[in-house]
Amino acid sequence: MLVIEIDGVTHNYKIDADRERQNRLESLGVRMLRLLDVDVKRNMDGVLKMINKYVEELEREHPPGPPQGGNY
Repeated sequence: MLVIEIDGVTHNYKIDADRERQNRLESLGVRMLRLLDVDVKRNMDGVLKMINKYVEELEREHPPGPPQGGNY
């Protein structure tokens, strides 16, 4: 599972809380990708490319298994 967090200026004052939350999520096997809100606002194409690259790297590290459920 991937969580994408968009950080803005308000996160400058929550660094420890953000780190603690990220550590808890990662201990559960959740991957976290942090992006700056300014990048999302000004460079969506670049953000989407970064997300795509990150997902491709995750898939290389942990290839998806066969589909579960349903009739195939």
